[in-house]
Amino acid sequence: MKTPGSMLLFACMLFVAGIGSCVALDCYTCSFPDGNCGDPFNPAGATTMTCPSGNVCTAQKISSGGTELFSRSCTEPMGCTPGCIATPQGTICSYCCNEDRCNGRSIADAVADILHCYFCAYSSDPSASNISSSACNDPFDPNGDRVVQLPCTDGQCGVLTTNHMGQSTLSRLCISNSTSPGGCTPGCDAQNITCQTCCSENLCNGGLGVGMPTTPSAAPPTTAGGKASLAAILLVSAGLLVALR
Repeated sequence: MKTPGSMLLFACMLFVAGIGSCVALDCYTCSFPDGNCGDPFNPAGATTMTCPSGNVCTAQKISSGGTELFSRSCTEPMGCTPGCIATPQGTICSYCCNEDRCNGRSIADAVADILHCYFCAYSSDPSASNISSSACNDPFDPNGDRVVQLPCTDGQCGVLTTNHMGQSTLSRLCISNSTSPGGCTPGCDAQNITCQTCCSENLCNGGLGVGMPTTPSAAPPTTAGGKASLAAILLVSAGLLVALR
């Protein structure tokens, strides 16, 4: 028979299996304009705080227009997104950890081993102009409109292309192992309508894929599989739009 204590211990073990902690951590706390808060971090005289039970330590750097803002504190595990989010307007890098005063580590060093991918979508369909970015097509422009860099912690960087019914799409993204059975598998479908390329190096999907024509090509034969594949790509593109807003 399970006692309340044993059930609590089991729940705690499950929580610790992730990034969380069942104990109250001591974390460094500081923010701009504290000159000791940046990288390299100076722990001498730094303030620490005891965080709520279950919280993790975190550090964040915001860079924009030559200005860098640093902060170190604690947060709930669900609020932690390790890695960098880069847009033409600026970059936010952060990491989380679950040991006392672990957030004194250099932010640049902590995010260096996290895979990052380009995220964007291009479509030759004029009705998709609200999600399409010509910078996403080949030749690829990493600094173009609606092109962002995001962490990919569970999968590979990839490029998905479709060419069906006179319309073409190209999406650069992270192909997750948890949402794509078998992970990223390079190649094309039986109808040669949807193709996928994969890579595992930082921002490597900027150089993958074959450029899609900017004007519709001749319509290929209609296939049920092709319709499903094209619909899937457009759904991915719609998801990218939400992330870019």
